[in-house]
Amino acid sequence: MGWQLERHSEGNATLCGRRWLDAHFAARAQSCEQAVRSIGIEPGWSVLDAGCGTGPFLPWLGELVGASGKLNALDIAADHVAYVQRLGEELPCELIATRGSITELPFPDRSFDAVWTSYTSEYLTDDDLRVALRELARVTKPGGIVAILDNDSLPFRIHPIDMRLVWRFFEAASKTDDPIAQLVHGELRIATMRRWLESEGFVSVRQHTYLTELWAPLGPEQRAWVEIGLDFFSSYDRIGLAPDDVRAWSELCDPTRPTFLPDNPQFYWCEASTLAVGRVAER
Repeated sequence: MGWQLERHSEGNATLCGRRWLDAHFAARAQSCEQAVRSIGIEPGWSVLDAGCGTGPFLPWLGELVGASGKLNALDIAADHVAYVQRLGEELPCELIATRGSITELPFPDRSFDAVWTSYTSEYLTDDDLRVALRELARVTKPGGIVAILDNDSLPFRIHPIDMRLVWRFFEAASKTDDPIAQLVHGELRIATMRRWLESEGFVSVRQHTYLTELWAPLGPEQRAWVEIGLDFFSSYDRIGLAPDDVRAWSELCDPTRPTFLPDNPQFYWCEASTLAVGRVAER
């Protein structure tokens, strides 16, 4: 398939396409729903989905705030904003979709009872993450909730392969000048997001990791995601893997070969999302 980071017109490199986002969400919908329902959103609240993508969390958020609540959705991609705006017709509450950046939120101070951001922080450098956390705190009311959910690479595993292949892949990817390096850094950093929130003055901070486990035989939605996910590991050319590892990944990720992982009856795939939740201190 030729995996690559897509780029918005603004130049931001992300896994932003609907094909990637929708397939990944379908495979892990159960853990995503558990995460968003755990943060404490109440009926009548005003909630921002910052970095909303194609809007998969909006139906749950809309259900939680109810008819008396209000949702704002923000994304840097204009096509996502247009797509999400149409979703408002299916929600029980008012929805306003806005184009903008999580590091420069176009909202007044203390606008929201809660801010939700999912699978967005991984694309931010450490400096940009600090800016984003301050922006999230700025637009949230005192005592309000900020919740960050993101991919966590630390618990990731695949069977039956030598997991050192995966570790060497991440190590090589982290050292390249390619945008994939930031993605790897962000997916490793999320494991410490609780400490990031605490360092920025959030209170009552908590964190939880949700696992998504896929076992052979895979269902259609699971297989669709795994094939896309494996295509990620076919980017070894750009990160300078050793020749032996290149050959190993070639065999494992090629759907024309008998070694293609999703066809293995012993196949197992485990990925994780980590949720960090904090409250804005009373001023």
